[in-house]
Amino acid sequence: MRPGRRGRTRAVAAVAATLLVGGLAFAPVAGATTTQGSERRSSLLRFWLDRLGNDRGGQVGQPGGGATQPAAPPEDDGDDGDGGAAPDGDCDAVTVIAARGTGEPAGTGFLLGQVSRQIDSRVDVPVTIVGLDYPAAAEFVNSPRQGVAELNRLVTAADDCLVLLGYSQGAIVVGDALAGFSSANGAKVRAVVMFGDPRFNSVEPYNEGSFGQPSRGLNPRRAGELAAFNDRIQNYCNGGDLVCQGSRNGGGDGHLAYGQFAADAATFAAGKV
Repeated sequence: MRPGRRGRTRAVAAVAATLLVGGLAFAPVAGATTTQGSERRSSLLRFWLDRLGNDRGGQVGQPGGGATQPAAPPEDDGDDGDGGAAPDGDCDAVTVIAARGTGEPAGTGFLLGQVSRQIDSRVDVPVTIVGLDYPAAAEFVNSPRQGVAELNRLVTAADDCLVLLGYSQGAIVVGDALAGFSSANGAKVRAVVMFGDPRFNSVEPYNEGSFGQPSRGLNPRRAGELAAFNDRIQNYCNGGDLVCQGSRNGGGDGHLAYGQFAADAATFAAGKV
């Protein structure tokens, strides 16, 4: 579908002016840096190193606390084929599902909200923007598993063409869900954009940004795991982002500097629907 007039947005989550990203207070004001902010950034990087492990298992914590239970598997649609089956035809409507980063308030998050609205402005069919309902909590077993289960539920129920967005912990959610999609669910996905992915692997052909070569995130995905979606993914990683570059290659504020790619990401996604 060709880019055109602004689509009719059916639902857009409100975005706070000041956000908490991975435990770091972040106001999107150019040039706003302080000693306290630097200390918080250092704490954030140490936090990721200490807390992000390799275990994708565990239990799913329910929003608001309380008892936990194992994550429900995706609904079986009876199709055991290739999860990345290519989509066909034009889209009559598009749903953008945004998985926010750690600690961001419920909704799309600041970065993914920008990208979502720019996608809406670039297509000429109705666009629905959904902030994925998952904890985005400061732990990396239960919270991502909750997100994967919820994303599977939404995709299985969806009738529209889908665009999936993930930032930081949300990129874990999106990537892990993609890896397990049936061919029916995979065919609904027109575009995927991820930023600051802790499971980044520099060998993938869909990577974008100033990342080092070779480099891997704090908990990298195995090479080729999402190969069925290669032509539908853009995965942005900044060279100064410890989360997607790992402790050997990261350093600085790269994890908070993905707004520069919002327009490019939106153009890519709009071009796929």
